[in-house]
This record gives sequence, C-alpha cells and structure tokens, in this order.
Amino acid sequence: MATPTDTPPETQQLRQLLHEKIDQLPPAHLASFGQTVQEWELGLLRRQLDADFDDDRAARKLEPEKIQGAVALHRARRPYRQ
Repeated sequence: MATPTDTPPETQQLRQLLHEKIDQLPPAHLASFGQTVQEWELGLLRRQLDADFDDDRAARKLEPEKIQGAVALHRARRPYRQ
C-alpha cells in the first residue's frame, strides 16, 4: 500500500480534500456515504474478479474437466455429512 510520502503531491492534495469533505458531512449523511463507498468497492472487486476469470479462461484453467477434478478432490477430502 502506498504511503503518503510515496504519492504525488496532487494525490496527497486530493486525499486531504476528500478527508475534509467527509469531516464536513452531517452525521445523518455518513451512513449514506458509507454505503456509497461500499458500492464503489464492490464495483472494483467485481471488475477485478472479471479480469481474473478472463485470465483464467485464457489460460485454460476453467475447463470442465479441471473443474470436475477439483470438485471431486474437494469432496474426497471433505465428504458431506449425512
């Protein structure tokens, strides 16, 4: 993770501005802002997962035979309770 000394001055200024904006939010708006941040983080995660799956597909890691083998191995190691 980048530390403040590792980031360009423009990024540090933007970070400071955003922190100031957050500090100025009325308490009633903090929950809404927190939800917005979570939605943004979820979007980042979705895009990263999509990119990772695309890479795995291109590398032929998600072929049906490999998936079936992985499922069989998992079930053999951790059988379902009945």
